[in-house]
Amino acid sequence: MMFGRSFVCRSIAMVVFATSLVCGILVDSIFAQVAATKPKMELASPSWVWAGQPDDNAQVYLRKEFLFEGEVDQAYIAATADNKCEVFINDKRVINSNEWESFETGEVKKHLKSGKNVFAISAKNEGGPAGVIATLHVKSKSGSTLNVSTDGTWKGSGKTSNNTWRTDGFDDKDWVNVSVIGSIGAASLPWSEKINAETLASSFGGSSGEFKVAIATHAQVPPGFKIEKIYQVPRSMGSWVSLTTGPNGKLFACDQGGAGIFMITPGQADQPTKVEPLPVKLSGAHGLLWAFDSLYAVVNGEGSGLHRLRDTNGDGLVDHDEFCMPLQGQGEHGPHAVILSPDKQSLFVVGGNHTKLPSK
Repeated sequence: MMFGRSFVCRSIAMVVFATSLVCGILVDSIFAQVAATKPKMELASPSWVWAGQPDDNAQVYLRKEFLFEGEVDQAYIAATADNKCEVFINDKRVINSNEWESFETGEVKKHLKSGKNVFAISAKNEGGPAGVIATLHVKSKSGSTLNVSTDGTWKGSGKTSNNTWRTDGFDDKDWVNVSVIGSIGAASLPWSEKINAETLASSFGGSSGEFKVAIATHAQVPPGFKIEKIYQVPRSMGSWVSLTTGPNGKLFACDQGGAGIFMITPGQADQPTKVEPLPVKLSGAHGLLWAFDSLYAVVNGEGSGLHRLRDTNGDGLVDHDEFCMPLQGQGEHGPHAVILSPDKQSLFVVGGNHTKLPSK
């Protein structure tokens, strides 16, 4: 169906299907699930630790004080636990994990200070093996680096009366040194297939916005073809459900929730992939399309409808959001894709059968 309302002198059509359109990327990495290579960061090798016996449903509290002198340039954290944990920097919760199979990551620059800092973790076991593993990588503006990782120097306890254990100055003299279960990736550990040096490096690569491209050597492809993993999406960037090509070889992807839209500059052998969040308050786009010098987004949820995003200041990042057309509907059968017509003069908006036809 063609509508009389037009944008940038070109018409928009809407197509409704009985089932929803599967669009974009539904996995946590682009193109292929392959072994990642280590980014430029010189990462430490954290150990799995625990405080006391790994009893069923045991709750433990772990802490480590460390000094950092200077001005922070970058700071990233990664952690996981069997079965769950909350991670704090100077009494501010920065990440939490409910699944041990992958690292939770985050950027923590704003939570650090020059001088003494506290890295604290609350963890709980829900039966079976128990363990916590975490690492913090800090780079100063002078170029020096600091890695703080779980090891035998951490203090732990099975109880605490309040939250002061997460702060500088807490008296932990009655706490004991944690037990080291084993180094990351050790063959004897039950977690090493999922949690190892490669997955740690991959997680940090996504968090830092840069990722070194890796060739999928085990993939079966026709002669002359290859598969590359160009980025590992950290959970802090959400779940990417849409992807489109842009100008100059760039890609655009959007989170299903509220993490936003990202511009991806794919890397090469000697240059890492770079990912930048777009400076627009828009997310939940199930469909993306670059056309007519603009990025079009079909949002499913809050602000549901077609949006046109443009670069108004010439810095290469789209920064202006124009709401072109509202669409009533949401969920897996709601508004989804936007595609270019065969004559490349019009846009087609695609939705599921829970999307209501617009009035005009």
